[in-house]
Amino acid sequence: MRNDFMSRPNERDGSALLQIPSAFILPQDPRYVIKHVLIGQPVAVDRTILHLQQLRYADATTWARPLAIGEPLSIAPAPGDVISTLIRYFRIE
Repeated sequence: MRNDFMSRPNERDGSALLQIPSAFILPQDPRYVIKHVLIGQPVAVDRTILHLQQLRYADATTWARPLAIGEPLSIAPAPGDVISTLIRYFRIE
């Protein structure tokens, strides 16, 4: 099942802004939610998604379809959320 980013109007010029939706959590579900965001050149994002699948971490079909970032990206965390980033450099041959 593919998840798609939702959009809302950009207050500056009326174009759509990307929004990362909050995860839906059932009260009886004891699992924690983690949201992965890949930002980079399309080939690097695709390769990373495939690598995570090879590692059996995340099936490639569960990622949202890649969207071009033409406008500023706004991430609205849920109350109590934190953010941590990791930057990796790799060659694509």
